[in-house]
Amino acid sequence: MRIREEDLPLRLVGRIVRPEDLEFLRSLLAYNPGLNRNQLAYEVCRAWSWNKPNGTPKAISAKQLLLKLHASGLLELPPAKHPHSNHRKIALRTPAGEPRPKIKVELSELLPLELQRVVTQKDRKLWRELIDRYHYLGYNKGAGAQIRYIVHSPLGIVALFGFGASAWQVKDRDQWIGWNEEHRYRFRHLVVNNSRYPNKNKIQTFQNKAA
Repeated sequence: MRIREEDLPLRLVGRIVRPEDLEFLRSLLAYNPGLNRNQLAYEVCRAWSWNKPNGTPKAISAKQLLLKLHASGLLELPPAKHPHSNHRKIALRTPAGEPRPKIKVELSELLPLELQRVVTQKDRKLWRELIDRYHYLGYNKGAGAQIRYIVHSPLGIVALFGFGASAWQVKDRDQWIGWNEEHRYRFRHLVVNNSRYPNKNKIQTFQNKAA
């Protein structure tokens, strides 16, 4: 959607943008010619106190806002440092992700299960590789905030989960919850999207030592 200056005020990326906000952003760019796009996004968050519920800056949303205004010709952002490729990024292939023999055991032999949140770089790489190899949708970075899990059993990894920030607006979801526009803006951060879940016919088990 191309935005015109006369369309303001307008809600963009969850925030009402007014003519005076656009003037502020133009001034920010003019007085900070050395900042890249990411740095500008953080400056916008700082100036507007635009933070997530946990207090951290909503830098991704701020950058999306800047990009929308740039694409509409209302701002002139500095060139991107790392232009996006049109090709899907393929996760690395390592021995840890190689297929293992299928197993047929009683459910009790897979217990207890351990739900591990993915927080280290090593685990992030493994999660990406396994999803890219064995999920029919493959791996993609995803938009907005992400939280991922690896499920371990005594026989190895048995499942992977990925959740992402909720969609901005979904008619059926919002009607079912009973949200109006203001409710959606205030409470959307309490909802997550299920971005990746293992297909039961595709589950492989990986040795713990490989993880």
